[in-house]
Amino acid sequence: MTNTTESASASAHPSPSSTADAAAPHIAVSSASPPVPSATDANQAEKQHSPDAISDNADRAKRSTLARHWKPFARRVGLDPLPSYVAWVGPCLTWPKLKPVIRSALLAWICLLIFLIAPSERALGNASFLVLVACAIQPAEVPLAAVVEREFFTLLFVCIAWAWSNIGIAIAHAARTTKLSQTQTSIQRVLAGDYIEARSSIVCAVFLSIGSAVVLYIKVRFGPSPFLFATVLSCILMNICLTYAPLYPYAFYSLGQSVVVPLAVKAAVNIILSVIFFPKSVNSQFVERLIAVLDPIAAACGDQVKLLQTSPLDTAAPADKDAKEGFDFDFVARKLAAAEGGLMPLSLSSRLLTREVSFGLANGDDLREFERLTRSLVAPADGWAYYYSSIKADIQSAHFPKTPVPSRLATPAITPAITPRTSLDHARNTSDSGHHATAHHVQLH
Repeated sequence: MTNTTESASASAHPSPSSTADAAAPHIAVSSASPPVPSATDANQAEKQHSPDAISDNADRAKRSTLARHWKPFARRVGLDPLPSYVAWVGPCLTWPKLKPVIRSALLAWICLLIFLIAPSERALGNASFLVLVACAIQPAEVPLAAVVEREFFTLLFVCIAWAWSNIGIAIAHAARTTKLSQTQTSIQRVLAGDYIEARSSIVCAVFLSIGSAVVLYIKVRFGPSPFLFATVLSCILMNICLTYAPLYPYAFYSLGQSVVVPLAVKAAVNIILSVIFFPKSVNSQFVERLIAVLDPIAAACGDQVKLLQTSPLDTAAPADKDAKEGFDFDFVARKLAAAEGGLMPLSLSSRLLTREVSFGLANGDDLREFERLTRSLVAPADGWAYYYSSIKADIQSAHFPKTPVPSRLATPAITPAITPRTSLDHARNTSDSGHHATAHHVQLH
């Protein structure tokens, strides 16, 4: 019995040595040293507490504070959003968009030097100023293949117009009665119009009308194309040749040279600059214009969550300028308009995809397939914008007011009791009506 009690007491009150042994593992774990940080964690901590990181965080905080206070101020003074004649500057200050600007500036500078130097200006002819006009209306802003195509068709149309004018000049000179050589002609009498004859003038007028009609038909038929300015310059050449030719008593075939030579010089300078300074391929231009079409659609899709966080019924009134911004019903329509505006430049680039030798991630046929898919994506998206416009029209209509009103019961809460009419009241009403009718009859008689 004693042994049992002692064992029980021993188990209830363990000895200090046994207690220390039992608690030893727990003490070892609790007294373990913290984990040693790795070299990467140490470098990150050092970078976070470095003076450069602290200054960067401070600059970032200052910029965020400045941006937060600048937007309300810019909105008050009318700089948010920027006016349309200034807003285009920011998006255009990129290196890909500055390259054609530099090429075009070099083209204009070289053509101006050619125009200012006296020997070269005399070699250009009487219409030497056309070299400046041509570099202004046809700058070096397109890829090399487009530049070569455009300059080729310009010179082709101008030379055809010159040949047509020379045919008319030859026929007009054959119809003349007074024919003189160039040495026998007085320039004073030419300027005075002494050599003008009716028959030669009529022939030149007929050729001018037919040639201008054909050239302008080509311009209208093909629209924005390499033929656009080629047809305009051809009309200029025919106007010069066929209006000055009747003034001379001889066949002045070199009148068109004053137009062709400046355009040829400008074309040569343009092609050389497009080859040497920042050459660009149609492949890369097509990709840039494809991105310009898809970016607005992606922005419209990505901002749907932000757009739908505002209820359409929370739209502020137009007269309330201090109200918070409401639901933007025209957001999708603006994005889709920007995407549709890029389809025309995209189609102009796709026309030349298979007419150049260039290196790219996709060939011309693959990129044309991208164009077809893009058009099939943009066309149905108009229904997306129409959906928001229909909601806007529905909210502004009378049956769906912008500010919801509390609903009321359609019928009164308590229906009044209707007492049926008795037969006595009905007889009284009948007799009264008969009495009034008799009195009225007596009054008539």
